[in-house]
Amino acid sequence: MLEQLHGLTRCEALLASLLAQGMPLHDAAAIRGISYETARCQLKSAFGKTGCCRQPELVALLVNGCRR
Repeated sequence: MLEQLHGLTRCEALLASLLAQGMPLHDAAAIRGISYETARCQLKSAFGKTGCCRQPELVALLVNGCRR
């Protein structure tokens, strides 16, 4: 659903959903089996696609967007 609503890739959406659950980026990267730097790149890409600049802003957008 995040992919359709916000134009995120599957990887970006999976990472964002973990962050929306309150997980720190380091932990989300470990669970996804990716490096922290890869997670940062995916997060930056998600920022660009959603117009967000900060992680809490992205999480708020995703939480509110999913409730529509």
